[in-house]
Parts: sequence; structure tokens; C-alpha cells
Amino acid sequence: MTTYAPAPVASVDSFADELFSGLPRADQRRWARIYLRGLLATPGKKSLRRIASAVAASPTASQSMHQFINVSPWEWQPVRDALARWVTARQAPEAYVLDLAYIPKRGLHSCGVHTRFVPQLGRSASCQVGLGLFMASARSTVPVDWQLHLPAPWPAGGERRHAGVQDPSPAQSLEEQTGAVLASCDRWAGSRSLPVVADLTPHADSLHLVHAMLRRRQPFMVQVPPHTRLVTSQGTERDARSLTDRPGRGAALTFGAEQIVSTAPVWAPGRTPGTGGTFDACRVIAMGRGGDRARRSWWLTSLAGERTDRLAALSALLTRSAGAITDMQQGLGLADFEGRSFPGWHHHMTIVSAAYAWQCLRQDPPHGPGA
Repeated sequence: MTTYAPAPVASVDSFADELFSGLPRADQRRWARIYLRGLLATPGKKSLRRIASAVAASPTASQSMHQFINVSPWEWQPVRDALARWVTARQAPEAYVLDLAYIPKRGLHSCGVHTRFVPQLGRSASCQVGLGLFMASARSTVPVDWQLHLPAPWPAGGERRHAGVQDPSPAQSLEEQTGAVLASCDRWAGSRSLPVVADLTPHADSLHLVHAMLRRRQPFMVQVPPHTRLVTSQGTERDARSLTDRPGRGAALTFGAEQIVSTAPVWAPGRTPGTGGTFDACRVIAMGRGGDRARRSWWLTSLAGERTDRLAALSALLTRSAGAITDMQQGLGLADFEGRSFPGWHHHMTIVSAAYAWQCLRQDPPHGPGA
């Protein structure tokens, strides 16, 4: 777990004032600031009661905090947009990373809770699944947006309304939810040119995500299973594993401890070579320690002109987003939200993300035009 030296409360409050200035009511801005300060200052489990006792003197503080997080109808997306702008002003983002946060839960009443396989545990567990969008640079990898996955088995109808889920549409797949979280990029200046790095292979169709990126004209690097079928320039279909076993006009090199094999251009099924622009042509990249084929991972990327060592560095960003999730779980209470509402989960995740961004970048002054 990453540790950080404490900083003066005044600097936290200044950050909070900038981030939450768009909240319509003074009491909402006040409790947002208190909750942020509490996540940063409260040791151990970050329950509402413990946060309130750590940073507020009032005996009714925990009830007011519960009202603010779980019931108050403030919109979280404008706060996340402000957070993205604050992060961008202090680092030069190199890529966006899509990653999954598995949040363990007891019982079945929390919004979106279900049983699924959790890779970090190596077994199935009762959990919520958050799809996070991270801004990544050489300085830090910081979450700036989230989607809560509501799977098909999760209750519908009255129970969904009771949890505060306003969208009447049926449950979305993780692939469909990536479109919602990527739409956030359109609101942030310059974001369309940044590649998106993702590995949703345990629970999602990688080619569905690839097609979504192609439609958006979004550069990408997406991990795919070795059996993924792709179309070669000769019009034949082959799987990713066989393409990298015999890369044709591709290349093999060593980057650090990684051996990297890249292929000649390929196309995702359903895309005709030569139509739709430069993003149609992709490459398959295989990476493995010391040439160990049993431990290889396979990636499909639209960054056909990038150096393979640059692509290897992009793939490593997933390790950093996973580390950020661990840091937030262990030090900032990401998994400690006790409410059952859909808005409450989003409110909590928004302020946890803000707390993590402030820890990572609080000493970095703004840069660039207008700084």
C-alpha cells in the first residue's frame, strides 16, 4: 500500500472548494469537504460513523453525512469532470485505462451485488463490480469516472427503484457500459487523441470493445484471449495465438524482461480492410516473460505505427491501475461504503477518487496555458 505524508487541512479544503464549487447548496459543499477530509484522515475502516467522529464535533454528524452521501440528490458527473480537469492541469495524461474494481459484499441487498469469479481471489465471491476510467501518466494513474455494473441476475422493478436506479432500461453488459464511461472523454479537451488501454477478458467480449473503439475513432490497446479470431490481409481468419507463433511481416524483440512479438496488420471480423480509415488496420502483440509461451498475453491495438517497446509500456499501465485500486481499498475506504443506494455508491466513489487524486498530485502545481 502506498503511504503519504499528512498535509495541512487548509490545502485539502482549498482543493475541495475547487472540486465541489458546482454543487448547488452550501450544505452539500460543506459535507463534501468534510467527507473528503474524513477519508484522508480516518484510520482503519471508513464507515460513516467513524468518519464523522474523526472530523466533525456534532453528535448528529453521522446522520447528516448519511443524508449527504445516500439521499441528497447532487449530481456526481460534474464533480468528476472537475476532477478530470484538475488532474489534467497537473500531469500530462498519456493514456486512459479501463479497469475493474471488485468490491466484496456480505448479503444481497447492496445495489448491484452478485456472485462472480474474482481473479484476485481465484474463486467466486459476492461483490459489486465497478468499471473505472483512469487517467495515466508517468506521474500517476488516477480514476476520474466510474460505472457500477448491474448484471442481469440483479433484481429489477421495484427493488431497482428502491435502490435509486433511475434508468428503466434493462441491465447492461460490461461491454455496453464501456461506451458510457468512454463518453466522458468527449467532455475533456484533447482526450480523443489518447489511447485507451483495457483488459476486460475475464468478464467481457474483447472484440465488442474493439468494435466500439473503432466506431469512436479512439486509439486503443485491448487485451484479447489467445483464441480470438482475426482477419489477415489475405482475407483468412486465424486466432491471435497462431498469428504470433508465425508473425509473418512482424517482428520479435526483447524489452526488459519481456519478449514481444508483433504481427503484420490484421482486421477484426466484420471490418473490411481498406474501408473506414487508418484505425481499421490493427496489430496483434504477444508478450511473455523470457519467451515463455505459457505465460504470454495477447493484445489487439490500433496503434500500428507505434514502437513495440511503447506498446509494452502501455500494457504495463494495467498493473498501475490495479495498484491504485488496492491503495484506495486499503487506505481510502473504497470498499467501505455501507449504503445500498445507487446514487450513494456513485457519491462515495467520486469522493474516494478525489481523495486519491489529491494524495498523488497535491504537490504538483498546474501547468500549461492558463496555469
